[in-house]
Amino acid sequence: MFTKKPVCFNERFYYNAGLDIIDSLIYVCGYMNGGVCIAKADLKSDNIDYLPIELTSPARGFCKTENGYAVVSGLYDTEANKPRNILYILSESGEITQTIDLTSYINEEYKIYLWSANKNVYIVNGNGCVEADVAAGASKLLFDTSNIGTLLSFTPTNDVPLLLIENQYGARQLFDCAASGRLTENTVYVRDTVKTAKQIFVRSGSDLLIYNNSGIYHSKDSDMRLILSWSSSCINKDKILDFIAVNDAQFAMIYNDDNRPCLYYLSAAENQEDMIRTVIHVSYSETGAGSIPEAAVQFNSRSDKYHVICDEAAAAFGETDISAASQLSEFDKSILKGDIGDIVVFNSNYEKYAEKEIFLDLYELMKEDEDISKNDIFPCVLNSLEYKGHLYAAAPYFRIKTLVGKESNIPIKTGGIWDGSAVIELNSSLSENQRLTAAINREYFTNMLLMYSAGAYIDFDNNKCSFNNEDFISLLKYINEIPEENDLAGDFGKTGIYRNDTCLLYSATLCNIPDYFAVKYRFGVDEPLNFVGYPSPDGGKAVVAPYNYYAISSESAVREGAWEFIKFLMTEYLTLNSSDMNSNIPTLKPFFDKWVEMQQSYKYIFEDDTAFYYPDLGLGNSFPPGYTLEITDALANEFLNYIESVSVGRMIPNTIYEIIGEEINRYFSGSITAEKAAEEIQKRVGVYLAEQG
Repeated sequence: MFTKKPVCFNERFYYNAGLDIIDSLIYVCGYMNGGVCIAKADLKSDNIDYLPIELTSPARGFCKTENGYAVVSGLYDTEANKPRNILYILSESGEITQTIDLTSYINEEYKIYLWSANKNVYIVNGNGCVEADVAAGASKLLFDTSNIGTLLSFTPTNDVPLLLIENQYGARQLFDCAASGRLTENTVYVRDTVKTAKQIFVRSGSDLLIYNNSGIYHSKDSDMRLILSWSSSCINKDKILDFIAVNDAQFAMIYNDDNRPCLYYLSAAENQEDMIRTVIHVSYSETGAGSIPEAAVQFNSRSDKYHVICDEAAAAFGETDISAASQLSEFDKSILKGDIGDIVVFNSNYEKYAEKEIFLDLYELMKEDEDISKNDIFPCVLNSLEYKGHLYAAAPYFRIKTLVGKESNIPIKTGGIWDGSAVIELNSSLSENQRLTAAINREYFTNMLLMYSAGAYIDFDNNKCSFNNEDFISLLKYINEIPEENDLAGDFGKTGIYRNDTCLLYSATLCNIPDYFAVKYRFGVDEPLNFVGYPSPDGGKAVVAPYNYYAISSESAVREGAWEFIKFLMTEYLTLNSSDMNSNIPTLKPFFDKWVEMQQSYKYIFEDDTAFYYPDLGLGNSFPPGYTLEITDALANEFLNYIESVSVGRMIPNTIYEIIGEEINRYFSGSITAEKAAEEIQKRVGVYLAEQG
């Protein structure tokens, strides 16, 4: 365990260039009062001294030298019409003692790193390193790694640069750089120890400190030991702007805390027992948002009893389709076997997992909880998550998917008999130039039936189904007549086809109040609408789509702690995570007003012909001009009333989805009739349900 000691800068000082540390003194290069400034923080006294430098252009690189400092700062050459990069050698008092022009070596696309040794300064930029002879005021290219690979890290050791290079095959290797600039592969350190490294800090001899996505490792020969875990120390690695190691017990970093760079000094905790907390393991699939590790960092920084460690079980972001599918398949198998953490986070297959009863019933935890009860959750969310009276997962926020049309065109009220027959009847009444909706072709309607309507033909509580009926058969026959392509698909987002009744229905996904208003705007702001939902034998049904499901393993020994983390996600974290909050609806009713206030802080501009909207940031550059929305309490209450009145359909388990899809495709191909398809679906799904009972 490590403790973080913040070093608070003057509010006018901003980090932008570099970080160095010598003994108990941390040197940070930034910008203050219109010029370059070096902050010197004394960890023993907590004092910070500021040394202003007579340079008005922000620094791009920085290091401490034996007798002062080295700073690279850019100037713009108006005659050459390009930037110049100058190395300034400074005395301890900040006076400029030497300048060396580095313009011919610097690539503006890459960051600049500096290091000082043997009274010379070394400048690393991109794949190259420049040696600046301070005494002579000259410079030369020391090496370029382009023919080997990409230079990731440059670290001095015994006055010999040690390079971490990723070759063309993705493997990471260490190279030594001779005084002549010649590179030779380093064989002292075991290659496997650097295969995940992002940066290397040399300690001594064969010891390495390795920085990677998990934390800092101490490596000696082939032995790897984690000494600083980002998760355990409540550090979001993506917010680290600069990092430096003194030894394996002391580090310093520049951290982007609340959008302002701050300096932190990290040291091993003196009393480890005082910092011991119950560990909660979270297994999840990374989608690229990074929201789960970020939530863990926020939770860990606030809890003195529990500590969340995130175990990335699959990565669906930045991977090939085959690799992502393989990882997700293995994650699915692990979930079904119970080989998971205390909490598992997933975004599909909820019904399949609920059938297996591998998760804890959260209702049991709510009975003993004073903060959250069943009545605090929107009914539409509960109805979508309940499985035979149990709640096996929670969803901090959700979206609503539904079909919408004008009341004058769709007179059936939500919850009425908006079934397959009603859809067919409405379609038969259309003129030659009208369509039900621009989005509907045969593939779309088939998926809609499978995902949103088929669940209404199943009685999950009693493990029975009713596919072999006239309504379902008529719906199959209707879908088979729908064209493969829709000639209005390209106009799906245009407002005109909905206002003039060319298209009667719009398939909407509601993530927030502006989305709700966008549907009204699409048909006409004052036009009465019917959020009719997707057709089913029980009437129109909307679908609640959680952003993620959070479940607690029935085998977890720390279920109370796991529940505390899920509660944090459903409550306090929502106020900290504005991006997810603005693009999803909170599950808990007590947080609805707070959610509304966040959206009311902006005005929204709607483009006239598309209903596309964007927040007005007050910059005076709104283009193209359009309708301006200010979210009123009345509009917010209207949306709240809609959420509370939504009749929810149930998404079907993946096995049933596949059964129906197989038989429907046989019917579409002409192999069987619609009646035979319904009969086979009834038989196969019936067998499956009986097995589950």
